[in-house]
Amino acid sequence: MKRFGIIGLSFGLLLLFAQAGIATTGIGARGIGMGGAFSAVADDGTAAYWNPAGITQLKFSLTPSLGTFGDWNEIFDFLKELNEGEYVELSSGELVGGGNLGVGINTSRFAVNVFADVDMFATADGSGSELAINGKGQGVITLAREFTPLIAVGANIKYVSIVTGTMLERHEGEVFYTSHYGDGSCIALDLGGMFRIGETIRVAAVVRDFPLGEITLTGNETTGVIETTTTDWTTKYELPSVLVLGGAVKIPLTGTLVAVDLETPLVGDGEGGVRIGVEQPILPARLLVLRAGGYGIGSGKFNFTAGAGFKLGPVLLDIAGIWKEGSATGIFATASILF
Repeated sequence: MKRFGIIGLSFGLLLLFAQAGIATTGIGARGIGMGGAFSAVADDGTAAYWNPAGITQLKFSLTPSLGTFGDWNEIFDFLKELNEGEYVELSSGELVGGGNLGVGINTSRFAVNVFADVDMFATADGSGSELAINGKGQGVITLAREFTPLIAVGANIKYVSIVTGTMLERHEGEVFYTSHYGDGSCIALDLGGMFRIGETIRVAAVVRDFPLGEITLTGNETTGVIETTTTDWTTKYELPSVLVLGGAVKIPLTGTLVAVDLETPLVGDGEGGVRIGVEQPILPARLLVLRAGGYGIGSGKFNFTAGAGFKLGPVLLDIAGIWKEGSATGIFATASILF
């Protein structure tokens, strides 16, 4: 029965975040379409996620955003076979999947948002299978102020909830099963600044996910097949925190926007890397905008992104695609009412 508990948890979390709503992808189709190089831009309804100082560029926005990546047919087949105790076959030997969600109301000085993301990594071969799933939910209150037309600062105060789960199943003679589940929460802080140099250049600095205290993960580990042994456990967890330095240049003649973000780990197991992106208006008044970019975080391969934006009065629709390491593809969409 414990097997069904952890598989049910994994299946439920994946459905919740994939249908209702990265990790390193980020929240919001515009930022993702630009490879996540968005800290010095941050002027749409997802600004609070990328740089809390960015909300000073908004009057009012109502923005839902969601996305998913991975081969979900293969993910559902994997979970079904794992739940039934069958041998799992994966075409590439591993499986990557996940999704995210963002929704919020933003004004130029105050915003309330909810962000959530989940990712799964699984491997399987003839001897058995392993599954790891991690989810993070954030309730965010943002305060920001523009001191001069050249300088803006902002802060996110966040309640962060972490959920982790792993499962190991081996078919070496006798089936051996272990599940490991835990959760915890803490208060964290984002600090952001945005600085304008002339009319075309912006630079930004953001400290993201700085924990105001440790997270204590509590959970249980279950081992066995028919007769199972369950052990409760508690461990400390450091929320990965990064420093982001970004820059963006807008070319007046063509309207082209080019942006770069550099990430450096500060606390925990955060990973550094680089993000680059470009945005090009195609029709007047930004009725149609095309985007492209990519990012390389940690020791992973470079992941490519692309997207488009459509504007009709105060309504904006952004879509983006991503090609992640391990051949996992994803699609993200954001709809905004923006004034």
